[in-house]
Amino acid sequence: MEETQNTRFQQKFPNEAYIEAMETDGLYTAAYIADRVGVHTRTAATYLQKLAAANRINAVPVDEGKTTVYQKKQRRVPKQ
Repeated sequence: MEETQNTRFQQKFPNEAYIEAMETDGLYTAAYIADRVGVHTRTAATYLQKLAAANRINAVPVDEGKTTVYQKKQRRVPKQ
């Protein structure tokens, strides 16, 4: 996934900002991430959906699929 888009609107924050707004454990709404990043909720939801489609974060449907919450992927630590 590209870090910026080639549209008439420029992406103000890199994709990593959305991922870093989440703690390792927890489920977060687009509104919560939007507040942490400093963007509109719809903007956050768009980028979170793209990150989930690229398998960089987990998207978890709740409330019978009416709402989606997002979760940071857990990094796997290799056994030594």
